[in-house]
Amino acid sequence: MKLFTRVAILSTTAALVTLMVVCTQGLATAADDTMGLVLSAGFNKSTYALGEPVIVRLSITNTGKQAVTDRWFGFTGYLVLGLRDTSGKLVRMPVISTEVAQLITDWVCALSPGQTISTEFDLLRGDIVGGSNLVPKLALGILEGRSKITGYAATPGSYNLSVEQILEQHWLPDGSRRIILKACKGFTVRAANSAEQQALSLFEVQPSFDRPDSDQRQLDAIAAYERVWNEYRSTVYAPYALYYTARLLQQRGDLTGASDRYTLLREMFPQFPLKADVLYYQTVALKGADKLQQAQELITALRSQYSSHLVGPDVPMKEKGSRINILLNSLGQN
Repeated sequence: MKLFTRVAILSTTAALVTLMVVCTQGLATAADDTMGLVLSAGFNKSTYALGEPVIVRLSITNTGKQAVTDRWFGFTGYLVLGLRDTSGKLVRMPVISTEVAQLITDWVCALSPGQTISTEFDLLRGDIVGGSNLVPKLALGILEGRSKITGYAATPGSYNLSVEQILEQHWLPDGSRRIILKACKGFTVRAANSAEQQALSLFEVQPSFDRPDSDQRQLDAIAAYERVWNEYRSTVYAPYALYYTARLLQQRGDLTGASDRYTLLREMFPQFPLKADVLYYQTVALKGADKLQQAQELITALRSQYSSHLVGPDVPMKEKGSRINILLNSLGQN
């Protein structure tokens, strides 16, 4: 299950009229008649350096007195994201959508009172390995033939991100209808300092998986990320450079090298905002390397801390249910 199955960024003022939400202390505001479902949005920090991954956390909580069951919902509609600066001007972002359709069966349709499902993802680049169009990218200028980001939609300044999650409700006496959940949260982007500017020039190198020179592009990206880690470890980009290196190594089949870097990342940055993803991908790597005993050591944290978390929401999947639960099932842990 995914928290959303279709993502759209609306690029016209008229289209955004329907999703404007007043931000008050950055808290979510539930729409009327939502069966007690509340959407909330937040970020891992309030201020980011230019080019730093912007990690947004989305959660849906059942605040009602009754459990939500699958008789109420047919499918997710859209997750709509709108980004505006403090003047109210719409920030240019790519217009993206996907036709992926996946029934909600295990999550929103199985929320007990007080239960929450959540997910976190990077608004700036999404998953650099998956390359999916399911998540918006605030990084611009990655054009044909270029291997580096050349610009960012969110330049230094303050911004408000508005979010709409649309759910299709059915099996009602008066027919089908939509439930619209809304939330809004603000964040700030600052200019990079001198050390960060040097690190960012390396951090902007992009891998590729669909070009004739993809292999070299991946090697170049790994080399650039490792330089960020080794030479600019005090910058805000360092933990993500280590994470990107691990993801690329894993995708290229170096499971031991990837796992070693995941371990280092967890040890050096225990509060890394994508820790659930780190634990998940490292467990997958260890399983793939037939290091089942080490994989089992990570299961406790996955099961106890993240059983209601949707890992890597921008990577399409065909299996039904949470990626974490699918992994736990494959290891006999559910």
